Amino acid sequence: MSIDNLEVKLEIKLMRGNSVIMDGLTADLLRAISSSGSILASAKLLGIPYAKAWRMITSLERKIGGQGHQAEEGRGWRGRGRAH
Repeated sequence: MSIDNLEVKLEIKLMRGNSVIMDGLTADLLRAISSSGSILASAKLLGIPYAKAWRMITSLERKIGGQGHQAEEGRGWRGRGRAH
């Protein structure tokens, strides 16, 4: 048996009890949104549907008990920690 094609992959999840609060894809989405300021551009970059990206964000907000984004008219999505 050859080990040449072996690969190590680690996945970090933010957990509360047995419930997953945030997984790697959600973290990637938030980073992409922070960089681009756009959910649509971020979803395209990650190869996920726009609707799924929105569901991921609203699910995260529900789990953490607050709004993690702020919509600005004509400016797209902005993460809470991002300067406007």
